[in-house]
Amino acid sequence: MDEEETLDEKRTAEGRSTIDEPSGSWLVEAPVSQDRDQTPKLIFEYAKPSVVRGIRLAYTSDIPDNRTVEPLKISFIVSSKKPGDEVFTEVSQVEVNQPIMTADLEEGKPKTEMFPDVSSLKDVTVILVEVLNVSAANLIKLDVAILGCTEEVSETTLVSTVTKVTTGPSFTTEEVKTTTITTPAGERLTTTTSLPLVSTTPGK
Repeated sequence: MDEEETLDEKRTAEGRSTIDEPSGSWLVEAPVSQDRDQTPKLIFEYAKPSVVRGIRLAYTSDIPDNRTVEPLKISFIVSSKKPGDEVFTEVSQVEVNQPIMTADLEEGKPKTEMFPDVSSLKDVTVILVEVLNVSAANLIKLDVAILGCTEEVSETTLVSTVTKVTTGPSFTTEEVKTTTITTPAGERLTTTTSLPLVSTTPGK
């Protein structure tokens, strides 16, 4: 996929947070509880396995326009589930080998964080965003979007076979290589290549 897109999902909120039905924004209570059972959590469920590549966050404040709004500092963890998984797997940051992500959000300015390693984020059916800390003392409003691809994950399969064809009377042997590729869409592509001839004279 050339461009990232928001995924079609079902959202639910857990912990000390709710979803504002008119706007779809995520309402997070602050300060954030240190009890992991009560931390704000936003769950994205996908009907089809998806490839997840990043997250986009935006912050909206209820402070009047004539007052200065300080940037919001937020720490969070993103976790994923695949078909058959019973527990979530945290997305680790390759550079520091730990899952906690941080972002400084200015009001009305969306910020995108791309995941450095998406090899483990294929075939995903559930994403969990958990807020650990925010630099706010009251309820905050966040717009959160998971970026990726809704295409089903499938690997390209390549199978090669070599067949020897012998003709007389000089026993010329020709090797024919047949390659079959099965694309993610299920299409089978076959190519045939003749390899160099090998001549053999009887009695030698």
